[in-house]
Amino acid sequence: MNARWLACVSSSVVLVVVGTGGWSAEHWRTFQSKGQHFSVRYPASWHRLGAGQFEDPDVLGIINFPNSERIKGVVIKAGGAEIQVTAAPLGVSTPAEWIGRDVLDDPIIRERDVLVPKSVSDGCTALREVIWRNDVSGSGKAYQFNTGYYCSTAAGLYSVVLTTWEGDPKQGDLQSVALTMALSLRVCQ
Repeated sequence: MNARWLACVSSSVVLVVVGTGGWSAEHWRTFQSKGQHFSVRYPASWHRLGAGQFEDPDVLGIINFPNSERIKGVVIKAGGAEIQVTAAPLGVSTPAEWIGRDVLDDPIIRERDVLVPKSVSDGCTALREVIWRNDVSGSGKAYQFNTGYYCSTAAGLYSVVLTTWEGDPKQGDLQSVALTMALSLRVCQ
């Protein structure tokens, strides 16, 4: 590991999530994406989606249940959640453009700017929260609930997107986890 990369990882801030059992620093791990040039903290109790599931090694994909409980054709089980952290796709230059690609024609429930508590040069300088739902059944019988945090940094755009089932009673706590992850994101050049 080179000194520049190590400096990026060591600058990651550990935040304690309120309402999720009082997690402390030892309950978080650091993911490093060398290809997309970022590091981010994530809950140690969550499970990484690995290369065996055809996942990109430079994108953090995590679920809050063991991989062995994944349902074929559907990533998350009832009561489960997934969070994905990635850099902006090629051709996307603004948060609004990226949000439009993610949401498409799905109804937006809420969209707002999130105050970044302490701006750091290698972290989010602006953060946009978008909550939307999508009909995964095609017939109005099953909806996934998505909360996206779109992070603008000096080096580019990143997102942290939480996906759960609509009506999950842990929705607020899960959103707190995703927001904490977004605020921990650091860019490594």
